[in-house]
Amino acid sequence: MESNTKPNETRRSETDDPPPAYDDSSNHNNPGGTTEPPPTSAKSLYFQNPVAPHLSMSFGPSNTQDINSMPWMGLLHVKCDDMAQLMRDGFHWTTQNVQREDGYYGTTSACTDHNPNDKEWLLHCGFYETRHYFLRDLQHNPPRWVANFKFHAREREILTRIRLEYLTVERIFRAKAFGDACETIYEFRRYQPERNFNAIYDDMPLDGWWPWPKKKRLIQEEETLDCLGWLGLMPLGSLATLALSLRSWITGE
Repeated sequence: MESNTKPNETRRSETDDPPPAYDDSSNHNNPGGTTEPPPTSAKSLYFQNPVAPHLSMSFGPSNTQDINSMPWMGLLHVKCDDMAQLMRDGFHWTTQNVQREDGYYGTTSACTDHNPNDKEWLLHCGFYETRHYFLRDLQHNPPRWVANFKFHAREREILTRIRLEYLTVERIFRAKAFGDACETIYEFRRYQPERNFNAIYDDMPLDGWWPWPKKKRLIQEEETLDCLGWLGLMPLGSLATLALSLRSWITGE
């Protein structure tokens, strides 16, 4: 079944601004007509790098937070040279970053890059089938980041229908980032917003596929805090927690 989304088009959210322009890959300085060697595959770059992923994002259907009722879930694992820079510059990617030749189907039990506990959890939840995509940074050579995106599903038929173009930032329900020593430097939980934190940049808005903080949401939270403080409803130290809880209750996030 074909997607209604045009090829090489990813739905974006939070901003209408396009992702940064990538360098033109055509060879303008090659009058002899010889071709450049193809770039190293993203899959090779990903698996040849022995470090654990620096960034993990979990995607799911936007209408549920119950893992057991999800027909599919997605996991994006990113290996990056500089996580702080990825926060400052924003994490931008589209389907143009996907190296289609690297993709494949397989069973979840055959995944070799999962933490054994994560793999056991996925199998326990009934996600037996997996589709793999590999992505890379196109703005720099060598790339500053490479990534493996996996769709996990209960049946192979679901994997044949779902597309990367279906993904939006709103479908991210959890994200964690790690430093070089595997210390947690960032965490986002859509359904537990009081646990969100950024150990490097605090509340600085992050662009692209970073799910939090976003400038629009911060403005809404500040307006809620101002209103509650003006009404004198509660001590200032408790306002932030209440505002996050109210936002979660109202928006269902």
